[in-house]
Amino acid sequence: MADIDGSGRIDREELKVLLESVEGGLAYPLMVAEGWLPEDALDRAMEKYDVDKSGDIDFQEFKQLVYDGMLLEGAIQEYEDAFNAVDDSGNGSIGATELATLFKNLGSPLSMEKVAEVFMRYDKDESGQIEFGEFLAMFQDQLLDLKKVQAWLASRGDDVWEWGGAASSLLQTVEGNVSVIFSEQELEEALAKNPDKLVVLFCGLTWCRPCKGVGKPYEKLAAQYAKSAVFLKLFGNANAGCKRMFKSFKIRSTPSFLYFRAGELMGSSTGANKVRLETNLRSHLPQEGLPEPLYELEPAAEPAAATATV
Repeated sequence: MADIDGSGRIDREELKVLLESVEGGLAYPLMVAEGWLPEDALDRAMEKYDVDKSGDIDFQEFKQLVYDGMLLEGAIQEYEDAFNAVDDSGNGSIGATELATLFKNLGSPLSMEKVAEVFMRYDKDESGQIEFGEFLAMFQDQLLDLKKVQAWLASRGDDVWEWGGAASSLLQTVEGNVSVIFSEQELEEALAKNPDKLVVLFCGLTWCRPCKGVGKPYEKLAAQYAKSAVFLKLFGNANAGCKRMFKSFKIRSTPSFLYFRAGELMGSSTGANKVRLETNLRSHLPQEGLPEPLYELEPAAEPAAATATV
């Protein structure tokens, strides 16, 4: 089936067709969106399975590819059903919150850094969202297992995500949680939807140790100040758009924290000191009705001057 030209071997283009096909390639010529397989993924497959370096795949090499689970065994409708279930917002793509919630429900929760790493690997067009082809690549790499996803869907029944979703929204912000963003559009959406709240943006890098150190305190602050602020996180090394945002906001050290209200950047702070972070956070919030501080606060200081606007 895969040897389209009958040469007795599978060349690069035939391998691409096979890897993009569903039902283990047995549904040929029924294929999922042709062209979704990234060239670097095809390069890796050729390098791994073309053992004799002939430039194509013989039958023995093909058998190893099958044994390694490289073929998409499910039917197209099964993958589409899984994708649509994860795409709770209904915008035709999967955002960071939706993906993180999927892994949590599958019993394999990911840290924010791990979510960013997944996006860095699979978000090939750097849109800040996972499209259907990119979603399929996760199954091909066995990051996701179709049977496990289907079992979760069956156990979920007709339930929706426990936090609900806004139709056609790029970003789902969960009150009391930190949401990872990967594009300026997601930041703009968060600002537009929360004109009366403080929006805090944590700017870090996936490999930054101080960023990781202040990560848990930041999450605790998000829960403590859930009624007053929205908490976001941006990794400057995640994609080209994130790098541009770092440059736009003149981020020169990490972690940095930006404070927005009504779409305007009101101030910023830097450093991994959790006490100083909460002190700066409270200085940008109305003092009336504030919850008790989590940490012993520093003496009040003037908020840092804004350096950029969105």
